[in-house]
Amino acid sequence: HYLANNGWVVGWDASKDFAAPGSLVYLFRDLVCWSDCVKLRFGERPEDAPFLWQHMKMYCVEAAEVFHGVRLDNCHSTPLHVAKYMLTEARRVRPQLWVYAELFTGDMKVDWMFEEQLGLNSLIREAMNAHNGSNLAYEVEKYSGKPMGMLCGSEPQLPSARQS
Repeated sequence: HYLANNGWVVGWDASKDFAAPGSLVYLFRDLVCWSDCVKLRFGERPEDAPFLWQHMKMYCVEAAEVFHGVRLDNCHSTPLHVAKYMLTEARRVRPQLWVYAELFTGDMKVDWMFEEQLGLNSLIREAMNAHNGSNLAYEVEKYSGKPMGMLCGSEPQLPSARQS
């Protein structure tokens, strides 16, 4: 048996499984490795790994029975057909299941494709990737569509004790 860690591949097309047969990501060491999770090889259909598909299906169904919303962690490195199958099964139990997805594709069109195909309700972004306050405000507005205020180039002037 072999174990492969999950992770992220710079510039990788998130709609493709980097661990699929024929991929050289691990061999060429292109993976930014996350040591806290493993990459599961589901194959293309439940018949390719029956125990794994059934086990994860039951996990998703049980989560949907208990919770009104779930977080799809590492959505960008979860094979799309697997995520679609598991969310379909979870929504059989709870049709209005709210799905938060951690999705970093680097391309808004690819993000939209994931949102549309998986029926995502919210995306999780990392604020630590913003270079400064203005960039953070831009990212919030870009993904929410609502302005969050104005940031200017200089530090705000606080009122002195005499002015209060």
